[in-house]
Amino acid sequence: DLIVLPQCEIAVWFVSARDHPTGVVMLMDVKERLPTAIKLLEDGETFVKQEGGDVETVKIAGVEATLVTGPDGGKIVYFEKEGTLVFTTSEALTEQVLDLWDGSEIKSLAENDQFNSIMSRCAGSSDDPPQFTFFVDPIEIVRATARGNFAVQTAVALFPVLGVDGVKGVGGSLT
Repeated sequence: DLIVLPQCEIAVWFVSARDHPTGVVMLMDVKERLPTAIKLLEDGETFVKQEGGDVETVKIAGVEATLVTGPDGGKIVYFEKEGTLVFTTSEALTEQVLDLWDGSEIKSLAENDQFNSIMSRCAGSSDDPPQFTFFVDPIEIVRATARGNFAVQTAVALFPVLGVDGVKGVGGSLT
């Protein structure tokens, strides 16, 4: 059932907001397979409850979402909008996604010179576009996760001395 769910794209990204911990967002277009997806999600919710977790319905930015809390305290928030299932790791991140969905302004990767430079070499051909593309900025990931951690911040400060700050990104595509 999982293999046939996606109808178009699946997008996954890690988000680092200044006021919130780093989180994960996943979008999956399911379109007419939404009833199958809902059935699978309900089965997952039943499993979480059996394992001692909690499932509740919450309103975030006017949208009904499901908050799933695992027995270990980990959270997943998900909702459906326009045939797309959206999963995040926090309510704050869900609110940001909904704000963006409604058209709020945000900086795009298209404005990132490193992204453009790397991905221009990974485009594939017009006859056979890639099915999977990725871009990672490892230095920015370390900086984002270093907030509040003095030891990691000290290591980040040494990046220029070590020459590690020259890594601008890693990207690729698969066809």
